Amino acid sequence: MKYLTKLLYLLMLCGLFMLASVRVNAQMHGKVTYFNNTSLNIQYLYGSKPKMNQTVTVKRKFKMGRMNGTSSLAEGQVTKIVGKNFLIRVKKYTSTMTQNGVKKPMVKVGNGAIVSWKGMPKKSSNTGGSSASATSGTFDDAVKLVKKRKYKQALPILNNLIAKNDKNPYYFYERGYVYLKRYKYQLAAADFTKTIELKPDAQKAYLMRGDAYAGSFRTREKSLDDYNYLLKQDLKKSDRVFVLKKIVKVKDRLKDLDGACEGVKKMQSIEGTNLTNKGLYNKYCAGIEMARKPTNRAQVRLINQSEDGYTFTAEILPETEKCYFYKKDKVVFTEDLQTDNYVHIARCRPKFRSSNAVVQVKSKQGKKVVFKVMYWTGTMNGKPWVYRYKSGEVISVSW
Repeated sequence: MKYLTKLLYLLMLCGLFMLASVRVNAQMHGKVTYFNNTSLNIQYLYGSKPKMNQTVTVKRKFKMGRMNGTSSLAEGQVTKIVGKNFLIRVKKYTSTMTQNGVKKPMVKVGNGAIVSWKGMPKKSSNTGGSSASATSGTFDDAVKLVKKRKYKQALPILNNLIAKNDKNPYYFYERGYVYLKRYKYQLAAADFTKTIELKPDAQKAYLMRGDAYAGSFRTREKSLDDYNYLLKQDLKKSDRVFVLKKIVKVKDRLKDLDGACEGVKKMQSIEGTNLTNKGLYNKYCAGIEMARKPTNRAQVRLINQSEDGYTFTAEILPETEKCYFYKKDKVVFTEDLQTDNYVHIARCRPKFRSSNAVVQVKSKQGKKVVFKVMYWTGTMNGKPWVYRYKSGEVISVSW
């Protein structure tokens, strides 16, 4: 009996040791509702919930272009729980920015957050030999998973197939597509390059490699080589227009508006003028060409700006508040804004003025005028930089 008790005790210790070895971080997903230099308030959305005095780490969710991710934000301890709100006493912020010489946490109210801590048993539905089954599978199995957008499950199968046979271009193409969908642009480009080496006539690999290059700021310009190569091939009209649209998009991100306009004109020469390319023409060609050669100018005082930022209502002012405006050009001051005029607008500053948008005059009644933004001249991560103006602010206008 004495030996049996000792044996049971040893088995219990082994069980506890194994349980501890598979413990992983528990997580709570939430939203930042308040923060200062020493405190961080997270509102619970879903997941597990930490307990009082629990030591936690916090990550901030962010979205940049098409990419979603997280970055380290803070380390601290849960000091108060009120309903769904968890107050964390911050020991240190691991991500900060400097403004006017003062360090501030790199976070905003409303940001998504992930709070994690140790002590959650790892849930595992895998049994012995499951790691082998995760990598084993045919190429057809991998393709089916990719079609279902189960890229994480398809990747180990493709890795295993390539390890056995690195001369099959279709394996590399499919894995490159998986990397592309997971925003791993360098790895995707490398696999598409290998596909082209093994199968030089694989036109789709050139297209996908162009997309991979276009996804990264550093390699964006290289994508034009692949797209232009495809335009030299014998493509259908619809495919040629499809590639030209990609070129226009890349030119826009590179701020090459002339190049974007040239691409739109090529699209029109292939498929004629339709609603889609007419809108692109107005965006990249007509408005910008007219606004680049201003002969008139005016000043307007903003009445209001729409919620999406694309529509302005303003009042035309007499020339009382002068702005710096086209110093080298002899521009005539006038109030004669006509409907359908394409106009450059910008903030009115004493010594410096940079254009913010090309707009179209949609309506005018006396001194009151309504503008519709056709194109923002500034972009960030390939998306338009929408300027917000204050009510009553003076804006300079040229056409």
